[in-house]
Amino acid sequence: MGINDNRFLIEILRDISDLPEEQMIEALRKSPSDVWTIMYMAYGDVELALPTTPSWRVDRITHRSFIEGRLEHINAQTSCGDLLSTETRKMVRLYVRGVHPTLTDKKRFQLWEQTLARLQEDEIELLEEIRVHRRLPEGLDRITKEIVRAALPGLLETVVPPENPAQPYSSAPGLLSPLPGEPDPVRVIDNAPPPPSTVTAVSLREQINDEAKRRYDEVYSRLRFA
Repeated sequence: MGINDNRFLIEILRDISDLPEEQMIEALRKSPSDVWTIMYMAYGDVELALPTTPSWRVDRITHRSFIEGRLEHINAQTSCGDLLSTETRKMVRLYVRGVHPTLTDKKRFQLWEQTLARLQEDEIELLEEIRVHRRLPEGLDRITKEIVRAALPGLLETVVPPENPAQPYSSAPGLLSPLPGEPDPVRVIDNAPPPPSTVTAVSLREQINDEAKRRYDEVYSRLRFA
């Protein structure tokens, strides 16, 4: 069975999980970046900055809000394609401990619950199983950590350095002056902060061979810039 990248992310994951192990490994290698991110969130050697107690309950949703949520989901899927895929691209930045420099845990969990409210039931189950248990839910759990390690060497060990917080910029008052505390677009280029530290990533590269270096760079790029 081939993996069609134009299908929704949850469907791609199901297709991969249904394959024999050798084909599963090959399919993971060829899968889109969003699949890699889901594997990293489920099995990666990182801490998620989210509570691990079960909290999402369907009975918290009234009939009216359920209908409104379903309409929002349908509209979102129609306008921007796969909503789960879109949200997955933000996950490492928002939910891996230490990457986002200013987001509070309270706000982080609010964003998580807002995301869940817009997804379908099987997509909610996927994300909640990752948050609470750091694993894939039943039906996708044939994709084990060992299979991911075999398919994507270096992925689960990838270190994503923290982002630098936005720095304020000063300028003379005028039409283009920023609001208080906002960056000045005129001076961004001249005063841009230095790039994030890569000391941890570089030290990791020094410990592995040339082939592993190539794999590490590929994994890092796909996680960071997907």
